[in-house]
Amino acid sequence: MVTLKILLIDDSKTTQAYVRECFSNNKNIDLITADNGKIGLDVLKDEDDVDCIFLDWEMPVMNGIETLIEIKKKYPKITVMMLTVRNGALDIQKILSLGADEYIMKPFTRDILLEKLDKLMIKKGIK
Repeated sequence: MVTLKILLIDDSKTTQAYVRECFSNNKNIDLITADNGKIGLDVLKDEDDVDCIFLDWEMPVMNGIETLIEIKKKYPKITVMMLTVRNGALDIQKILSLGADEYIMKPFTRDILLEKLDKLMIKKGIK
C-alpha cells in the first residue's frame, strides 16, 4: 500500500493535534506540520514528495491565500485542501479559482476529513 505524505499548514496546535489523532491508526500516512505559510513553503523545499497539503486560510505571517498562490506557482502538481471557517460562496469560489483542489469547513469530523482525502487521492490517481 502507498504511503501518503501530507503537510498540514495551520497555526492552531489544536487543529494539528486533532488531524494527527485522525490519522493515528493509519500507518500509511506520514503527517508533517507547519505553523504558517512561510514555514510550510520552507518545508516543501526539503520535502519534495508531499502528496497533499491541508492549508488553513487564516494564519499569521503568511495567510492561506498567499501560501496557496505560491504553492500552485512552485508546486502545481501537489493537491491542496483548504481548511476554513469561511463558508461564503464567494470565499469558496475564490480558493477554488486560485487552485485549491478541495475545501473542508472547520470544525470537521474525522470521517469527513478521511472521506475528502480519499476522494482527492482517487481523483489525482494516487489511490
